[in-house]
Amino acid sequence: MTTYKLTPYEETLEILKRLRLHEPRIEERYIWDAYGMISAEEIRAPKNLPEKPLAAMDGYAISTNDLTRNEKLLISEIKIFPGTKTSVKLKSGEAIYVSTGSPLPEGADAVVRVESARVEDRYIIPISKIYPGKDVFSVGEVVREGEVIIRRGDPVTPYIISLLVQLGVYRIKVYRPRITLFSVGDELVSYRDLGSEGVRDTSTLMIQLVLSRFSDTRYLGVLPDDKEVIKRRIIEASQESDVIVTVGGSSAGEKDLVKEVIREEGELLFEGVDINIVKPTGLGLVNNKPIITAPGLCVGASLALHEYILRLIEILTNSRIREELELELLEDVIVERKMNSAYLFKVIDYKYAKPLRWGMALCKELAEADGYSFLRRDKEYKRGDKIRVTLFLK
Repeated sequence: MTTYKLTPYEETLEILKRLRLHEPRIEERYIWDAYGMISAEEIRAPKNLPEKPLAAMDGYAISTNDLTRNEKLLISEIKIFPGTKTSVKLKSGEAIYVSTGSPLPEGADAVVRVESARVEDRYIIPISKIYPGKDVFSVGEVVREGEVIIRRGDPVTPYIISLLVQLGVYRIKVYRPRITLFSVGDELVSYRDLGSEGVRDTSTLMIQLVLSRFSDTRYLGVLPDDKEVIKRRIIEASQESDVIVTVGGSSAGEKDLVKEVIREEGELLFEGVDINIVKPTGLGLVNNKPIITAPGLCVGASLALHEYILRLIEILTNSRIREELELELLEDVIVERKMNSAYLFKVIDYKYAKPLRWGMALCKELAEADGYSFLRRDKEYKRGDKIRVTLFLK
């Protein structure tokens, strides 16, 4: 059995930042087909929203100047609703019924809510203070023309999609990095191969599902513990992909051949990390394409995904995908291990972190966890202590 060198965690992050990578492919999509992707452009509002004053409440459109001369205003026979196309002009001493979202008639500068008006015969008498702009959406109140709606590197959220459609923007350029994934191990079978006996390749499936939000992922299945097969696949992937991810075959056993292939065909930038559970993770270059070697067990694979694969996507797309929170510990935690270690946590009310059981293969705890933190060896953390928790993408 061979051993591998562990690189300090902070140093591995610096190595990642120093990578000089080509910008990934950019595609133009209909905005409603771009959910979860990363914007490759800045989009500014092409117009004001709303483009003309709108009623913010059901009520009566009036001119506040009329209230200085009249105690009551005559209710017009005209009524205005959203989508009314005909231009309507408010007459002196008149009030026109409008519903929420309706365009204001010309000359109106306020709305008297239905519940703020006493109706007598065909007149309304306001019973609360009315002033210019009262219950009116003014031009550009929601969005000003020229205002930035989404920046390059921002995720495309449902809320941004909805706003852009309101503004008449229907297409957007997004990054689509190409990522090749495969696992290594004679004991494994592809998660798709339902007819075969063996250990299901679920760690690669987990990584693929997260990455498919903002990249084109290609899953090659399970490779055998065969050095020539692994070499051929890595070389092929380096010619077609922006990033290569391998799962398993990255520890120090006799059959852990991935890092050996990277050394021979390219450059191994680091072969392990000085943090328990994420320890076997490595980073290399083959044909100047980054290749990340992730541990095969579920917790280690998830940490490699969030600490290195997602950071690499952030570098490629100039984005921010990962999110961290500072939380209070709900229970004491004693790190009784020889090295700094990763712990899973359940987040309570976005304020507290509840520690879960520790281990590399505790997939049920991983399914329950909201995030993780790296805790220092031989240290006792007390209830109420603050820790930084990185949230899992779900």
